[in-house]
Amino acid sequence: MTRSSLDSEDLITLLGNLVDNALDAAASSTDERWVSVSVTEHDAEVVIKVHDSGPGIADGLDGQIFQEGFSTKSAPGHKRRGFGLALVRQVARRHGGDVTVVNDGGAHFTARLPLRIPAKP
Repeated sequence: MTRSSLDSEDLITLLGNLVDNALDAAASSTDERWVSVSVTEHDAEVVIKVHDSGPGIADGLDGQIFQEGFSTKSAPGHKRRGFGLALVRQVARRHGGDVTVVNDGGAHFTARLPLRIPAKP
């Protein structure tokens, strides 16, 4: 068995932001509201998937959503927004992976991170 070089702080940043966004998106759904999260090992990678029942990513925005400062949410009280998904992509790439999104009955994010460190016996 192997383990990822991803430390707990980076894991919390990556998974926390994806889940937080998914919960916000699902809350805006007019139908059944749900969020699905899975973390698995597959082909020497940690694969993190977060899928929600929200409206999905609007056409033409899929590349922009990972840019720092870009947000589809309003910012009440001058709260700064648009950093969560940028941080998710930065963490994934810093560890040699990446994150993608597709619309599949809501947004379906997949982060893939290579496993690098052999487990100690």
